[in-house]
Amino acid sequence: MQGAITKPEKYQWFTGQKISDLLPQIETHVLLQADLQYSIIVRKLNNAREIDVLQFSLAKALSDTSSVDNLLLQPKDKIIIFTHSSSVIEAKKEQSVNNSIELVKNDNLQTAQVSKLSSFSRQRLLLPVMDQLKRQAAVGQPLQLVEVDGQVKYPGIYPLVKNARVDSLITAAGGFQESAYLARAELTRNQIEGIAVKKTSKNIELASILKGELSANILLQSKDRLNVHKIPSWSENLTVELRGEFVFPSRNTIRRGETLSDIIAKAGGFTDFSHQEASVFTRVKLK
Repeated sequence: MQGAITKPEKYQWFTGQKISDLLPQIETHVLLQADLQYSIIVRKLNNAREIDVLQFSLAKALSDTSSVDNLLLQPKDKIIIFTHSSSVIEAKKEQSVNNSIELVKNDNLQTAQVSKLSSFSRQRLLLPVMDQLKRQAAVGQPLQLVEVDGQVKYPGIYPLVKNARVDSLITAAGGFQESAYLARAELTRNQIEGIAVKKTSKNIELASILKGELSANILLQSKDRLNVHKIPSWSENLTVELRGEFVFPSRNTIRRGETLSDIIAKAGGFTDFSHQEASVFTRVKLK
């Protein structure tokens, strides 16, 4: 077992063993930062080290031992439990959020916690799995990888698991962002026609998938790419800050098309003590 668990190590296998036998309780066996919806089993197929990948929900497997997610294990299976962080950057962001609630005064401890989180990220733990899937791809044995981009929490490339559907890929990517446009997504697929490969696109109704409609939740194929669009005209809360001799110096939310004079008007204008000719305007320029 590997990843966001309290004891990542090798365990003795026995006939009939399931995931719940290794992790009987979430509270005592799984780290707080673990993603309980997306975990995988890497299964060796032969002596050539070829593998297969199975996906399951740890939450479902442990809450209901009769669930299909409580998979039957085989010798040499590797169970991987991920955190909610996809990379080192995400781990640092998550740690910063935690620090805003409970301050961590020991910098060395904080660095160690971030390093531990990032080592269990999707990016790091999936890398050797995807490398092996690339090596074993050949004529008649398509590359077992798919990709998701756009308004999901962790866009990227993921293993194509057995019987994977669109919702499996969304779960692997951590689910939708708040800005996801659920009316339509685009699935791009390589279609072989004779000796040529043609790219085709198919519209996917994500809202129908969330309702459990199987017809919309199609099976995925090798090298499928799902693009989840953003809601038209969606924008995050962008702000500018006014300091100094304004009637109401504050941080203000801006809308598209607003100018500096509009923001100054929102702040009630200048005070009688302002020296407008000496005003300073600063902007962070992204490269």
